[in-house]
Amino acid sequence: MASGDYAVTEVQVPMSCIRCTQGRFLAAAVAATVLLSIANAGQDTSEVAEIVKQLRVDAEQGDAEAQFILGLRYALGKGVPENDAEAVKWYRLAAEQGHASAQYFLGRMYDTGEGVPENDAEAVKWYRLAAEQGHASAQLNLGVKYDLGEGVLENDAEAAKWYRLAAEQGIADAQFLLGMRYDNGRGVPENDAEAVKWYRLAAEQGHASAQYNLGGMYAFGEGVLLSGAAAADWYYKAGLAYLEEGKREDALLCVERIRDLETVHRLTVPNMFLADQLLRAVYPKN
Repeated sequence: MASGDYAVTEVQVPMSCIRCTQGRFLAAAVAATVLLSIANAGQDTSEVAEIVKQLRVDAEQGDAEAQFILGLRYALGKGVPENDAEAVKWYRLAAEQGHASAQYFLGRMYDTGEGVPENDAEAVKWYRLAAEQGHASAQLNLGVKYDLGEGVLENDAEAAKWYRLAAEQGIADAQFLLGMRYDNGRGVPENDAEAVKWYRLAAEQGHASAQYNLGGMYAFGEGVLLSGAAAADWYYKAGLAYLEEGKREDALLCVERIRDLETVHRLTVPNMFLADQLLRAVYPKN
């Protein structure tokens, strides 16, 4: 069976969030990870063994895609014993042939210290090689490295550049982080309308912190027309999204923000009932 018969699907994991001291916005924790599922892998033990056998033959003959997928199998323990060092070995062989996803995952192994000693400079090296080939998750993670100054000198403009490239490919975390850049004027000129644009794109994908921040933009009338109804709606959506992530405290903060729209901002909020509705979702009756 040719290595191309194995489909690999990437699923972005939502970034965890922390509360800013001002209480208005939530900032993203800068660690992005990606989960993979392997399709067409077979369910029968003998079938899986045959698949892995053929993969290994192809990989040992220098097939970069087979090397990458074999690395994935070792990383996930799919059809082979889970072994990070073996995953790194096969990722590296594929990465050295220019396989963008292998370069990205090898960068992640160096980033997290799985199968190799943690090394930010090596992580940046492999992220960059993948990012320059247009790998969206590598672009996001390279932006994070420039954001934090890990493995490279901290550089707000470079962080914004890589966030933008990933954001333009639809990566919600990158859209949110680029929105924050425009919101705070880091690496780009401060621009509320651009902040709203990127928050909205991420929010429409269900990104909780982008929904929260978009609510804040409506509450303060920054980049959009002041609207208590729209602010309440986005805070409510953010609260539900946080609940799905198991973040009850952040969901309760959203309840508080909806109530503040009348008591603090003195806005007309026809959908104020959303605060109680969200509170009932946080504390459902048995």
